[in-house]
Amino acid sequence: MTVSSVLIVEDVPRKFEEVRRLVTEMFPEAHVSRAETFTEGEDLIRRGNFDLLVLDISMDISPGSAGPLHLGHAILGGLDLAECMFYDDIALPTLILTGFDTFPVATEDATDVLTVADIEAKVRGHIGDNLIGCVRYGRSGWAEHFRDKVGSRWQR
Repeated sequence: MTVSSVLIVEDVPRKFEEVRRLVTEMFPEAHVSRAETFTEGEDLIRRGNFDLLVLDISMDISPGSAGPLHLGHAILGGLDLAECMFYDDIALPTLILTGFDTFPVATEDATDVLTVADIEAKVRGHIGDNLIGCVRYGRSGWAEHFRDKVGSRWQR
């Protein structure tokens, strides 16, 4: 199986460029698309025919929505996109790439915290074996970890 089309859902320009560079090194012939927000990602995932999805967890909801108070920011937007993929029956190999170790989640009584392992388990619950894994962006060796996880998917 070859990778000819990749979607990177990432709102931070520098992070997108680093990931795009890695993807084009690994798959020089692949067309790389970018979604900067949840709504763009949802639209492209539903319309597109991608071989690989690189999915951020925390993202803006729509263009210009973050604002100074970050009221238009979805802390778990990537998790919501994985849930949409489940409900729309979209099977797409997906790598989670996140810049955070934990994610606050408000409950009725308090604020709980989800870890990267929690996020990975929840995404796997939505997309099953289509989850390639989770990489913690910014940690030492993250790019090698990315290459290993993605590369192992296409070396089967």
